[in-house]
Amino acid sequence: MKVKVKYLSRAREISKKLEEEVNLDGSSLEDLIDLLILKYGETFERYVYSSNRLNPLILVDGKMVNDKEYKLKEGSEVVFMSAIGGGN
Repeated sequence: MKVKVKYLSRAREISKKLEEEVNLDGSSLEDLIDLLILKYGETFERYVYSSNRLNPLILVDGKMVNDKEYKLKEGSEVVFMSAIGGGN
């Protein structure tokens, strides 16, 4: 199935892309992440996982998702963006 992936902030620096369409054999968010790790290497893996949990904010079709088993659909849009902290 095809999904659209958008990269913001750190994810964009790693992938060197704003967005791309990806052909995915599986259907879970984890399947997509595994494919992107193969494509972009250890740096992307370190970006995505921190202490064995998902680190960046991930939006799927406009909803924040933190479950690796979340099922994607044909044409889903997945956005990787860094969490931004600040304030007092």
